[in-house]
Amino acid sequence: YTASFSVTSNLTGTDDLDLVASTDNGNLTIVSVNGVAGTSTQLSFTAGQNQTIDVIYTVNDVAAGSTDNLNLLARSVSAPAIDDTGFFDITIVRPSISVTKQAWNDAQSAQISGTVLPGDYIQYLISVSNNGTADATSVSVSDALPGEVTYDSHSDDGGTPAWVIAEAGGTVTATLATLSAGATRTFWIRVQIN
Repeated sequence: YTASFSVTSNLTGTDDLDLVASTDNGNLTIVSVNGVAGTSTQLSFTAGQNQTIDVIYTVNDVAAGSTDNLNLLARSVSAPAIDDTGFFDITIVRPSISVTKQAWNDAQSAQISGTVLPGDYIQYLISVSNNGTADATSVSVSDALPGEVTYDSHSDDGGTPAWVIAEAGGTVTATLATLSAGATRTFWIRVQIN
């Protein structure tokens, strides 16, 4: 994630400023400050100069609803007592993914509730839901098909972004670039009963 801070020099001449990012609760990890890896960098500012400083950070493995402050301290190198801190209050939001698999007849018109015979085709409906408060990115589903069936084909729900689906060795994998909060996306796997 990126937090953009606006930094303005109120000094009377040119000066270097130490820019130091920090967090209060350790729920975030700082990746870079203004494109420099780590938690700090130093830039030269002229009097009255304004610059946007991007702080890139990641969210640690903490519960949704956790909070933290992302701080950026700007301190004069020539007069270290002159400094100022800006901050963002961050509340962690997370996706919450659930997956269901149902067996349907080959026409996709009814769920299977009885017996199927060797040679019959059936289709598995895979539904992936994001019940969380944030979009999920790089969603991946892996389904190892039972040994009693042979993979035939697949189809997606036609939504955007499209599913990327592949099968290898009896395992179907499907990936989706983004699954919006509150959304459900589906795809079908057609198999033949052995």
